[in-house]
Amino acid sequence: MCSSDLIAVSNRVKEIYQENGYENNLFVVNHIGNYTADESFRKNFTAREKKENNQKIKFGFIGNLHFHKGADLFLKLAENSNHEFHIYGGIEDYVLEKIQTMSHVFYHGRYQHSDLVDILKKIDIGLVLSIWEDNAPQVVFEFLNAGIPVVGTKMGGIPDFVTNNNGFLFEPNEDGINSALQLMNSDNVYHLYNRVINNIKGTKTASEHMDELMNIYKQIV
Repeated sequence: MCSSDLIAVSNRVKEIYQENGYENNLFVVNHIGNYTADESFRKNFTAREKKENNQKIKFGFIGNLHFHKGADLFLKLAENSNHEFHIYGGIEDYVLEKIQTMSHVFYHGRYQHSDLVDILKKIDIGLVLSIWEDNAPQVVFEFLNAGIPVVGTKMGGIPDFVTNNNGFLFEPNEDGINSALQLMNSDNVYHLYNRVINNIKGTKTASEHMDELMNIYKQIV
């Protein structure tokens, strides 16, 4: 099967195309941009203070905490860690019922987009726990552009943006969950946090993405 030109939003999307027999003459991986990469957004966040080993880390989840977004992974991490866990957005009923038994997990309800800056200021480490091939989760950009390290799954486009320089990745299986918990429940989580904060590079802006797309279209034409 052949197509003349394809644009993939992440390297994993490109792999999926190729695994299904799609090849072409100009196969481009072009990551999308996000307004949170603009200086007008990033300037809302001042330098973050380092954490001492006896301080609680505030892990944050933003979005809809349902099965495909890693609800069960979230519960396994929260159940086996004494740090704080904060949820902003939608939530499955069974997750809400479960976390009501956990004194260190806090559900803050749905939020307005205008609340995003204030929410991000309250999070130390972001959780992006998709168990499906999520193309390029916008919340990754929101975390990174606010200077927040990310703990995420090696799924979809997440590994294109989360690296050792700004977070930690794990497979969404038993071994992977254990590796994430080992990080979270040891001094390594402080080493990670203190090493990467205030050194996290911004992602691509929307205007940069548009310029790249226009150049691609010009090549095609």
